[in-house]
Amino acid sequence: MTTILTTVLIALVCNGHIHARTWHIERDGSGDFIWIQPAVELAADGDTILIGPGRYPEYWTVTDEYGQVWDFYVEVKHDSLTFIGAGKDATIIGPEDPEVNQNLALGFTGLDYSLLRISNLCIENINYEGVYFRDGRLEMDACQVRNSYSGIVVEIGGGGLITGCHFEEIDEEAIASFPPTNDFEARDCSFNNCEAGFSFNWGSQNCRVIDCEFTGGVLGCGFSDGSSGEVRGCTITGTQNYGIGCHLSGAVVIENNYIDQDTGWGIAFVSPEHVGGSGNIVISNANCLDFGSRADLDFHGNHFLRGPSGYFARTTDYWPYSPYHVDLTDNYWGTYDLEEIATWIFDGYDSDVVNLYLDYEPISGPVVGVDEPGIPEALSFRVFPNPFNPSTQIHFTLTASRQVNLDIFDLLGRRIAVLANRHFESGEHTFTWYGRDDDGHLVPSGTYLIRMEAEDYVETQKIMLVR
Repeated sequence: MTTILTTVLIALVCNGHIHARTWHIERDGSGDFIWIQPAVELAADGDTILIGPGRYPEYWTVTDEYGQVWDFYVEVKHDSLTFIGAGKDATIIGPEDPEVNQNLALGFTGLDYSLLRISNLCIENINYEGVYFRDGRLEMDACQVRNSYSGIVVEIGGGGLITGCHFEEIDEEAIASFPPTNDFEARDCSFNNCEAGFSFNWGSQNCRVIDCEFTGGVLGCGFSDGSSGEVRGCTITGTQNYGIGCHLSGAVVIENNYIDQDTGWGIAFVSPEHVGGSGNIVISNANCLDFGSRADLDFHGNHFLRGPSGYFARTTDYWPYSPYHVDLTDNYWGTYDLEEIATWIFDGYDSDVVNLYLDYEPISGPVVGVDEPGIPEALSFRVFPNPFNPSTQIHFTLTASRQVNLDIFDLLGRRIAVLANRHFESGEHTFTWYGRDDDGHLVPSGTYLIRMEAEDYVETQKIMLVR
């Protein structure tokens, strides 16, 4: 095999192999190769490698300069290369038996490159890291990484984009970044039972998580040690520890996310530089918001809904310095009863050893129960999940019978759906919107407005449909 590759390579060089070409790998022998690495060795910068269906369990054992022995499934040795599989369930890179590798294994690896693209394939049963790359730019689309120790570990200065990928049963981080990672984005990805969905570390800057879904595992997204970025339009449910964490982070924006926790915290803060955000719905049977120390927040227009045994917000560590106030004003806490809200917020007003104070007044929306003429007794109006796909539920409670109108508008102010226009008796009421207009057509992804009118009571909320 080595002699054949050398002969072909010499011939290509002599004939001036300067144009990018496409190499075909097919298990049945109908392509240029039946294995991946020989194609990589022969390819040149800018080439594309098409990998047909089947499992590719072949690996090469390499000893590095420090004496560490590795098993490489694909070692990229070119400045720019593209890999395209036959589908994320059709082309599988990795062993069928997860115990086969005795050394540390890497699915894709390469150092000091400018651009790597990977799409439409699966990386499976890798005992160390599914993808490890350093420098350059990484782009992955429509792939899945499953049953591996780590998913993607990046140290890239040229940014990266991960779209439409699925991560499942990852023992450590599904995606982890280390400096000098900057301008790294994941969009429309899903994570199921991963120890951590995202972990941005050690000063990684401008890292973005957009429209992703996290289920199970220990944590959803974490920013630490000066890293900065944003989390927008994500759904995080059932993580054991917390949904989003900001631990000694830089500036982080958290907007329009839906977080629903059974045992874990919604959002955890430990001395972040600054965290801003609005439009989040956080439901938790533990703590919706958890403060390990001070936090500079610009966090308004959010909904915090606690479970039967949860807290709205809680400081879990004492602050031994001068008193520090956290601004949590203009949020909705599932009720307009100020005494009830105070009962389920634990801070310096509840303990002599805690100097953190969580200021929550005023709350958003009209305060119900106050004797003000013209304001009907609509005890609650909330929408969840939000963001949603394919449907969301609108809940409202009346303590007196009222005429109620529920309408959906786009951001141009055009009414696209009428959910209700009739008289309601007192009590709880629920409507479901399936993302369709009045003609029954599916509306596109985007932000919409839901408007509730109950005589003199009017409230509008933003909702986000993610298809």
